[in-house]
Amino acid sequence: MSQDIKELSILLFLCLFIVGGIQWFLLRFTNWSVALTATALIAFMVSFLYVSVKHATPNGGSNGPDASEFINPALTIFIFLLIGLFFISILSKTYFPKKALLTTLALTVLFVMGRTTLQYIQNAALCQELFSINNLEVVNISDGKTTIQEVALHSSISGISVNLELDRKGKSEIYIPKNTDKIVFRCYSTARNGIFSQSFPFDPKLLKEKNGKRMGLCFWLRMKISAPIKIVLQPENKFRLYIDDELITNAMVSNKEAE
Repeated sequence: MSQDIKELSILLFLCLFIVGGIQWFLLRFTNWSVALTATALIAFMVSFLYVSVKHATPNGGSNGPDASEFINPALTIFIFLLIGLFFISILSKTYFPKKALLTTLALTVLFVMGRTTLQYIQNAALCQELFSINNLEVVNISDGKTTIQEVALHSSISGISVNLELDRKGKSEIYIPKNTDKIVFRCYSTARNGIFSQSFPFDPKLLKEKNGKRMGLCFWLRMKISAPIKIVLQPENKFRLYIDDELITNAMVSNKEAE
């Protein structure tokens, strides 16, 4: 066992000993409700320290974690401390009602279930708002005679870009940004320009988005489906872009930064 693990174990043991002592004191000389409230406050303070240290930066600042990031550590610590409080009451033969333990645990579980359900609905709604499903295909017939390294679909409205897998064979369903209006090529050049990118516009109305399948448990939401996209990479940085089997763009990526 390394010295760091030994020191951390000693520190955790001391923290548990101190917290246990506080819980015993409050149970013994006040009321079980006071001990329960103090346990919740201790759990929040410990989780606050944990999240703050996790997001701390070398210069002593913090990246400003969202308030939601404190919830999971606080709930986990609270459950362990609550069970510890119950065992302390048994060992010290101090009154702590089982109903209070069971009710608190039940409310905690209900809170976790409600929060998980809400997050699921929010994520589904956000996905439905920002993305659509596309049966996309990338065909590479360049035989290595191209400097194109990456291809991405970009939406100027949402600012979201999705990189495409150039080595995947055949069509595949992927999530692309809604209202995609640019196809962006990133290339590598042996010239002094090095890495450069160039974008080509196309009309997002050509994607003909329509309602698709329902989104899991969120049966009232339907994922949008857009017309299939096909990108053919050719030698000398040429490419062809098809939407719904119709040729939209036949162009070449030049060794020049477009933006």
